[in-house]
Amino acid sequence: MRLFFGIICCFICTVFGIVLSEKYVKRCKFFKDFSCFNKRLISEVSFGQKRLSEIIEDFSPDGDFKTSISKFSSDNVLPEYLKADEKALFADYVNGVGKKDKETQLKELNELNVKLSGLSDLSEIELKKYRPLYIKLGFLTGIAILIMVI
Repeated sequence: MRLFFGIICCFICTVFGIVLSEKYVKRCKFFKDFSCFNKRLISEVSFGQKRLSEIIEDFSPDGDFKTSISKFSSDNVLPEYLKADEKALFADYVNGVGKKDKETQLKELNELNVKLSGLSDLSEIELKKYRPLYIKLGFLTGIAILIMVI
C-alpha cells in the first residue's frame, strides 16, 4: 500500500513539473507566432492593401499571441509569462502599427524583425534548458517522497 502511494506521489510530482514548465512552451510559441505575424505584416504593408483587422483574422496560428493581439486594444491583457520589457515591446508594437507612413513603418518592422528573431531564439534556448529541468526535478521530488514513504 505504501509503495503504491509512493508511486502515485512520484507520478503526481512529475506531472506537476510538466505543468510548471508549460510557461516556457507557451512563451516560445508566443514569440514564434509574433515573429511570423510581423513577417506577414511586412509583406502586407509592402505589397498588400488589407486592413489590419483582416490581417489579424487571416493569421492562422491560434494561441496566446492571436488572442493578445485581437483583444489588446480593448483589454490590454497580456500573458503572465512575458517579462515587463517584452510586454512593453508588444504594447509599443500594437500601438504603433498603422500610425506612420509606409516607409517608416517598414523600417521599424524590419528592425523589430531582428529583435523578434533574437527573442524567439532566446525563448527556444530557455525551453530546451528549463523544461527538462522542471520535469526531472518533479520526478526526483517524487522519488524522494517514495523513499520517505517506504
